[in-house]
Amino acid sequence: MAWTSPFARRSRTLSQRQQRRFRPGVELLEDRLTPAGSITVNSILDTNVRDGFLTLREAILVNNRTLSVATLSAAEQAQVSGTPISTDTDTIKFNIPGAGVQTIKPLTPLPAITDPVVVDGYSQPGTSVNTDAAGFNAVLAIQLDGSLAGSTGASGLWFQVGGNTIRGLVINRFSFAGLYLNATNVAWQQRYRGQHCWYRCRRHTDDRQWREHFCTGFR
Repeated sequence: MAWTSPFARRSRTLSQRQQRRFRPGVELLEDRLTPAGSITVNSILDTNVRDGFLTLREAILVNNRTLSVATLSAAEQAQVSGTPISTDTDTIKFNIPGAGVQTIKPLTPLPAITDPVVVDGYSQPGTSVNTDAAGFNAVLAIQLDGSLAGSTGASGLWFQVGGNTIRGLVINRFSFAGLYLNATNVAWQQRYRGQHCWYRCRRHTDDRQWREHFCTGFR
């Protein structure tokens, strides 16, 4: 029988005890969810070119995933935060320089909205929501004017998918409809009736009937 040093036996015994005491564990990590996209319009222009501004037309295309964020200029990319993906509801915001109402006049009909979105006119600096239960004291500063969009068939915002919210906008002078709802579950909040600014909302049903509303502004 081979002789073993007592020191070696003691070291081996300590090592075995240490191994028995080791208990592997699993550490819970915080969730790392990708935030929904926020797309900020900072110009009243109606263009789709790579420049220093992000227009409403471009914002809709980014939300639809038909204009890739990677193809935007650096200045345009700076107006997109989060990650616009089809599984989230993105938000189109406004931060157009200048005081007072900022009027966007599309030169042709805007692209149809094919992915759920929140269009938030109250994100524009200087606006405020309605707080008067008996009237309307909201301050609106984003106007969508369709007088240059075409004499027939032009709509302000055309929804081909449900799950959308529109708030804080004035929409007027479109030849077909201010809001064209070719979908269900589209919320427009706090309508304001006025003499000079109005929108027509047309909602298609299976039998091709439509309804019109003459009112403007949303909460």
